[in-house]
Amino acid sequence: MNTNNCKNTKRIPGRILLAVIAAAFLSWTLPATAGIKTIVTGWDMGVVKWLDYGEYTFPGGNMHIQGHSGINLHLSGDPLHTGLLQWIMNLQFDENGDGVVNMSWRFEGGSFREDEFEYDDEDNLVLGEYIIDLFTPNGTVWEGNSHGWYNGDSVTYHSAGQGVEGEIEGWQVQVDSEGQRNEPLFMIITRLDPKAKK
Repeated sequence: MNTNNCKNTKRIPGRILLAVIAAAFLSWTLPATAGIKTIVTGWDMGVVKWLDYGEYTFPGGNMHIQGHSGINLHLSGDPLHTGLLQWIMNLQFDENGDGVVNMSWRFEGGSFREDEFEYDDEDNLVLGEYIIDLFTPNGTVWEGNSHGWYNGDSVTYHSAGQGVEGEIEGWQVQVDSEGQRNEPLFMIITRLDPKAKK
């Protein structure tokens, strides 16, 4: 997930929204040994609200952050993976800004009044706290943990969790995210409904 820009408002290229729409057509359902596995694509667009910048320490010239937290916007062609991700993380970076991240999170699925999204003069989506007010939850909640790596400009996350509320209760999910610093991260989301029959 993208947490690089510590500002309340961030501009996202308009071409990303086109990719999100295209991602809706890349969703498909695959049979699994037990239950139904579904693979979906989406985007972690970045932070819409910072909750706590956390506690910073600098041992040996490195940078450690404890209790860093915020809320991110996720967009996908699937309403179970479109919504708001609330997270808290610990980071350990070296003097070059490379290192690892460990995070726990809660994701609430739903929809946004996208016709009320704000854009700048270059037609780029502007992220900010106002987006939270445009959100309508659908009653589904995922919870889980993530491990991330920052190496140069590259950002990679692997996440695992389960459904805890709504129609997805008891389902499992894995998310692989990758991209560049200060840019939206592309997500490949694999979920399993263990009770469904092929």
